[in-house]
Amino acid sequence: GPESLEHCNEEQKQQIFALWSKSLGSLSTQLEVMEENIKEVEDMYAQQIGASSGEKKETLLQEKNDRLYEVTGHGTYTMLKKIIQWKETELKAAERAAEL
Repeated sequence: GPESLEHCNEEQKQQIFALWSKSLGSLSTQLEVMEENIKEVEDMYAQQIGASSGEKKETLLQEKNDRLYEVTGHGTYTMLKKIIQWKETELKAAERAAEL
């Protein structure tokens, strides 16, 4: 969450602030799209990698990893999941407080 920004570089902080400004619904939709893309990449490479060996297998693994990095927003996936979790926690806390 925002309490640990001191451990982030400027690029990461900019990504966090850009994501933080979006609604929970928008973030959730973005996460769903990323997860669908991850599954597509995993499925696309699974059979090829399984049927390969040696240098060909290493090349395919690198291609897969590069493609996964692209479809996860160049590393934004983990950050996005954490921001969604934090926002959901804050929303639940606010709902509980409103009940009191």
